[in-house]
Amino acid sequence: MVQEFCDFVECARFNELEEMKAMYVNPIEAKDNRGNTALHMAAANGHIEIIKYLLELNSTKQFLDAQNDNLNTALHWATLNGHVDVVSRLLKAGASVLIKNDQEKTPFYEAENRGFAEIVSLMEEMVPENEAEEELQKLGI
Repeated sequence: MVQEFCDFVECARFNELEEMKAMYVNPIEAKDNRGNTALHMAAANGHIEIIKYLLELNSTKQFLDAQNDNLNTALHWATLNGHVDVVSRLLKAGASVLIKNDQEKTPFYEAENRGFAEIVSLMEEMVPENEAEEELQKLGI
């Protein structure tokens, strides 16, 4: 079963949607040896069709906000790599922009820090105003 979980995650990494569909794996349970789910891998690599498929299978907060061994969520990875369409899809599904990783960085912080204005705008729409202001103050903005 462990190998099947890793294979599922690798399919997400390499955009192998049809192979994923042939597997009968619970996406929340399938993780690689670093704690990444298929959602992490698809988000990191900008594979929007895989994201859509995974969210059809499971769109719970537990899955959306699952953290890997470095406490990054799929939204962290999509943000770090500037995948606007993936960030948008994850936000619409309810992913949190304020979860901190092991470096105490939120996806919101990463977007602002990297100058991804379009992603920052998307996130500001999803974050309560007082929380967004608090994040911006931490950045010195």
